Amino acid sequence: MKKYILVFILIMLLITITGCISSPEITESDESLKSQDERTIIEDYAIFEGEGEHWKVIFEIENRNTAFKEKNQTTNDHNRQWSFIKFTAVYKKELSELKEIDIFNYWYDWLHKEAEYKTDEYGKKRTVFQNNKNQRTSAKLVSGGSDIPIMYKNNTIAEKEFSTINSRGAIAIPDRADTIEITVRWDDYEEVIEAKKVQ
Repeated sequence: MKKYILVFILIMLLITITGCISSPEITESDESLKSQDERTIIEDYAIFEGEGEHWKVIFEIENRNTAFKEKNQTTNDHNRQWSFIKFTAVYKKELSELKEIDIFNYWYDWLHKEAEYKTDEYGKKRTVFQNNKNQRTSAKLVSGGSDIPIMYKNNTIAEKEFSTINSRGAIAIPDRADTIEITVRWDDYEEVIEAKKVQ
């Protein structure tokens, strides 16, 4: 009899131990606690498109606001605000004309919606506000750019479409103009294209 009781106790102990070491299910409350550590909100989004003689360009920008808490903190949220920019350039002519490219990049100049270009007495192009000439230059014009990666196959350029993604401090999209001046440079050539907001 004692033998059976001992076997029964051992079986119950084994079941208890197995239950303790098995992986618990993640409940809804657990998921909500995870999401409190970091959450990202897409605040603004816009697409600009334009075409020149050689290139069609697409400039996509997405503003993200990420709120997060440091470990073991219950208050004092921190915020990170970034603009993520995807730039795409599509070559409009025969791919064989490109051959090899050593230098390939783009640059953008994006005016404030209340700013404009003026030519001074020396013939130099400047940016000014239409109603307030005392505004700082950084508010009038946002500029940036990047090198563009090239994919090769059998020592030749593989595709007509080239893309790059970069991030930077947040740009206030509603404060900017509906057009962006984009310059595409490839080796000794460059093309300036006006991209218009389409979305």
